[in-house]
Amino acid sequence: MRGFKTLIIMLCLNVVIGKTYARDFSPAQQFEEAFATSLVLSDSSMITFGIADFNPNNYLDNNNEHIGSSDSIELRSKVTVYSLPYTFELTNDPNSLWSHEITVRGSYVNTNIDVEFKEMSLPDTDLDEIFGLYAEYAQNYIFRDNWTISFGNALHLMHYKNSHEYNSEFSQSLAPWLDGVYYNVSSNAFIIEPKITFEYKKESNWGEWRFNNSYHYAYGQGFGGSSKVSPDVNPEVWRFVNSVQLRYNMAHWNSLAQVLYLKAKRVDLGGDVNEPLGTDYYYEFNIAWLIDTRKWVSLIDNVGIGFTFNVGSALRGGSIVLFYDE
Repeated sequence: MRGFKTLIIMLCLNVVIGKTYARDFSPAQQFEEAFATSLVLSDSSMITFGIADFNPNNYLDNNNEHIGSSDSIELRSKVTVYSLPYTFELTNDPNSLWSHEITVRGSYVNTNIDVEFKEMSLPDTDLDEIFGLYAEYAQNYIFRDNWTISFGNALHLMHYKNSHEYNSEFSQSLAPWLDGVYYNVSSNAFIIEPKITFEYKKESNWGEWRFNNSYHYAYGQGFGGSSKVSPDVNPEVWRFVNSVQLRYNMAHWNSLAQVLYLKAKRVDLGGDVNEPLGTDYYYEFNIAWLIDTRKWVSLIDNVGIGFTFNVGSALRGGSIVLFYDE
């Protein structure tokens, strides 16, 4: 994502991140990284964002760069992600081994940063925005006791827009070469994403636990917008996700069913997302307290609050998270 890259370059120039380096990349690569990164960030099964970010090292007696740093927390604070998914179950027969579902999602991702081209000059303001629409059809088949295999195909429609204000004489002198190419530019992308998932689910009197293994591959075509290179844009990203999830039934509180929710996952990924996220794999851990809401709201199974911890990516760190429909 160009916003991510600009932020990394800015931190490098200010000698904040010693090992960060800047690289040359074309306008087409800028859009490909933006679309690929937004695809991952807007999928809550990949990366979870919260209402408040923190560095876990501040509460532990160590300084482990893999679980958080001042730079990664600053980067998280520059990123805003809104994602609203909903799944429609299409199968009414509870005894059927086959089930069908449609998932739709609207998303919005932005990075809002200050860019300093030259010391002692007023920094520029830079805003990257990506609006996304998503629709997926999936078939699920119970092929053994507790085992389900799912085949799905998803379509993404994304719009990328950059808004940049040149606030210094130096940056204004560069505007004729940057404007309409890297800054103050827009593009669109249509992305197809097939996936396959295996899930093991075991229920018990104390609750349930699940193991989930899924593979996603996404490839797209750019079009439209103000950029002349949109037809050359082909975002590509693959993801391999392994997760273990546990739900422990807690005592009822005022007739409300409560659940302790724990989840650990590893995400391996490749393509246009590796440079913006600074890794080819990372871990994420969630812990939450959930309340069953189906007595009052049929559209949402549960709501809750908890913590998420990202380990190993450029967005490593902790967050306080509001959960729903987990």
